[in-house]
Amino acid sequence: SRTLPAAIDGTAEIENIAGTIWDQWVARSFQPIRLIGVTVSNFGDGGGQAGLFIDPDQERQRRVDAVADQISDRFGSAAIKRGGSIK
Repeated sequence: SRTLPAAIDGTAEIENIAGTIWDQWVARSFQPIRLIGVTVSNFGDGGGQAGLFIDPDQERQRRVDAVADQISDRFGSAAIKRGGSIK
């Protein structure tokens, strides 16, 4: 598990952290598995101090996530997938 020092809301950020945890586990003690999942918790209310400077890459990713959510809401979760998740 991983506890972060600040809140995040980007799908790519969560995916990167999960990948890092996976890589660390594989390097330590890989064993065959049947199922793996990712859970996020400790959701905030959106209040609190925002950063003074906006990271353009994070802002772009937030917009991509928002559009992907709209497509999923309208057409179902199978209507859109991240490129890296298609096998």
